[in-house]
Amino acid sequence: MTYNSEVVWGSRADNYARMNGLWKPEELLVKKYFTRRDVTVLDIGCGGGRTLIPLAKMGFKKVIGLDISKEMLDRTKKKLRREKLENVKLVKSDAAELPFKEDSIDYIFNGFNSLDCVYPSKRREKALDEVARVMKPGGIIIHSFHNILTIHGRLRFWYWTPRMILEWLLDLPRDGGYLSDIGGAKMFHTTVGSEIKRFNKRGFHLLEKLQGGMKKTLSKIFVIMAMRYEGPK
Repeated sequence: MTYNSEVVWGSRADNYARMNGLWKPEELLVKKYFTRRDVTVLDIGCGGGRTLIPLAKMGFKKVIGLDISKEMLDRTKKKLRREKLENVKLVKSDAAELPFKEDSIDYIFNGFNSLDCVYPSKRREKALDEVARVMKPGGIIIHSFHNILTIHGRLRFWYWTPRMILEWLLDLPRDGGYLSDIGGAKMFHTTVGSEIKRFNKRGFHLLEKLQGGMKKTLSKIFVIMAMRYEGPK
């Protein structure tokens, strides 16, 4: 059966819609680096609006929430109506085909490892190219991803299977790879160094990185980085 990202993530819309608010590391980086308000902010993989709503409330001129799933965007629409936020535009699109002009976005927020959900890896690489294409020189991205070197801490969780452990062990010495959960969602994991190199070759410069994640989980699973785009190399 062909893997369909829209279907896989759309089936999780209700779960993601229950999540609200920025994680503490995300909040710290947003307050530190998203300092201008007369800008356009793009939230890639906005899901059920967990990060989009607080970003919109910060007073940015325009906030765009992009997701591949109509079900996710429908949940977000309900939150926007409830909050009466008018500076937000929702866009249904694949992150590997961003429907925006070159040099049109000031800030990009990639929360909850959303680019790790782009499958396969070649398409994820294309999504990174798209991020560089639409970002203005001097713009800032806050990007989170799964750190494969600390993923072993999750072995205590019930949903790990021998097959998943084998996938992890095979990808560990490589440049990263996809692990699948019980529901079939494929999520990319990589090393911090490899991810920084991916962005460096596209013209990004690392400003700061933090470890973070959801409460009551092992936060080292996720790495969150702030990077400045210095233009194409």
